[in-house]
Amino acid sequence: MERISLSEWVYFRLKKAIEGGAIKPGTRLMEVHLARKLGVSRTPVREALLRLVSEGCVNWVTFSGFYVRER
Repeated sequence: MERISLSEWVYFRLKKAIEGGAIKPGTRLMEVHLARKLGVSRTPVREALLRLVSEGCVNWVTFSGFYVRER
């Protein structure tokens, strides 16, 4: 059985929720709330969000935070 990192697990959970419509376009993604909901620290959440930014699924707005990209 292959093990994945915590940040990868968070990434897959968030990507699935975004693509499946559970998290709507334009929604602000707050690290602290996601970490609490997923039962992890903020670090793997931040790493997952940055990966989603690099893929174009999430936008990062300076001084504002992460948002699900509008389609």
